Amino acid sequence: MVRRVSIVLVALAIAAAMAGQASAAGADWWVYMQPTQGAIVGPTSTFGCKAGAGNGIDPMDAQFMVPPANAAYVISDIGLPARQYYRDFRAPMLAGETKTWNLVVCGPRVYPVPITYLDLWTTTVWDYDPRFSAEIWKGRQLVLVLAPNSSYTLVWQGFGDQIPFQMIARVVPEPATVLGLLWGLGALMIRRRRFTG
Repeated sequence: MVRRVSIVLVALAIAAAMAGQASAAGADWWVYMQPTQGAIVGPTSTFGCKAGAGNGIDPMDAQFMVPPANAAYVISDIGLPARQYYRDFRAPMLAGETKTWNLVVCGPRVYPVPITYLDLWTTTVWDYDPRFSAEIWKGRQLVLVLAPNSSYTLVWQGFGDQIPFQMIARVVPEPATVLGLLWGLGALMIRRRRFTG
């Protein structure tokens, strides 16, 4: 009887933890990016998550561009090298999940400009959740923490015509989810000791 009760309690704890993990926190959000070099303003790129999108290469969610001859542009690294994606929507995020967009600002092919201005802005179409965060990183340096309905301008110097950076989005697990998993594992360990002791 005690054995059955312990098994049921462990199963309930793990099920509760998995239910917490399955709740989406970053369903609909995206960031617009537009670089400027000199007097030339580049096209707008869009990256983020959207309900109904997948994580693979979907023509409805990922679009590639023909690089403009005289303007800087931002591309994602997904897909074949010959296809430079300026729009990359991915599936909604779950608790405990991290997604990374490896991005590159490509400069004009006519001449390199040492200073690049990168405008970023978000919209009110952003499923706000305290567990969710989206950040801009350059190498190991945190450059920017994004917020809904906000705009920013980054100034980068001396990088020639190729500026790699990342957008990293995270959803932190709920404390109840973590406690549920720990409780379930602890109960399993206690039960195992009783039967092996």
